[in-house]
Amino acid sequence: MDHELSESLAAAAEDLEALEARLRARHGVSRIDVELRPDAAAREVAVVGVVLVDRLRTPVLDRVRERLAPWTVTDAMAVVQGGPWLDVPMRRVLRAASIGGAAVTVLHPEDGPVEVLWTVEGALLVRDRCGTVGWTQAALGSPAPPPVLPTVPTCGPASFVAAACRYEGTPYELAGTDRAAIDCSGLVQRAAWSTMGLALPRNSGDLWSLGARPGPPPAGAGHLVFTWTAGESLRHVGICTPNAVVHASASRRRVVLDPVDAFVRAAERIEHVPFEALLAHGRRCAGHPNILAAGVRLGEAGLAG
Repeated sequence: MDHELSESLAAAAEDLEALEARLRARHGVSRIDVELRPDAAAREVAVVGVVLVDRLRTPVLDRVRERLAPWTVTDAMAVVQGGPWLDVPMRRVLRAASIGGAAVTVLHPEDGPVEVLWTVEGALLVRDRCGTVGWTQAALGSPAPPPVLPTVPTCGPASFVAAACRYEGTPYELAGTDRAAIDCSGLVQRAAWSTMGLALPRNSGDLWSLGARPGPPPAGAGHLVFTWTAGESLRHVGICTPNAVVHASASRRRVVLDPVDAFVRAAERIEHVPFEALLAHGRRCAGHPNILAAGVRLGEAGLAG
């Protein structure tokens, strides 16, 4: 191994140690247990090992690529497998840190059991069927078998759209998923699960990663439409109805229905995910305990609202 490569590998390893320490201080726990395996002939470095959560893949790879450019960096990381699975007995707010921290999402009994990844002084780090990870200090329920994501029915978008529209007027709150308060991706996720048993990723960046295409959506209902607009979350997402877009607006602090042209009018960028792409995601995930087990990767779009 030449001296320059050795120094780059050592610098990358130090960067990953610093990242792990920073995340542990912020969230209460972290794990980046990887090694860098270079192939000098191929000018390639494989990142091999285990990370605590799927979202760590992108920052880990980014830091290695910064140090090893122009070498190719490949992902050979696995995600920590947890256990046991526990029922969610009542509404539970998951947070970003073991003590306090911002809300990540809100779970309900109908969301199925969660997988315990870590325990610290009574606080549980758990992962749900959609790969969302967060802490709870409230007690969970009885041990349960791992869930099995259902087969997505062959259907049109009518029930999905109608369920989302019933949230009109619901207050907006980041991380909300119910009628007490909801955010833009929570609205999409809740409507899809309640009507089609479709387990979608929790935030708008990961929804966008399901197959976003440039430009406004085609005619018809059920498509997701994303805008980059001042006053709303990054990759703000809404659901197309036959004549409008239903979305949880941060700027207006509630769920609203807007004509499509009004929804996209001030956008710097517009993209969409067709309804069929959501069904294809559901077919891919059917039979698995969560969407990660089906190969869905979270966090690849970077920070999202």
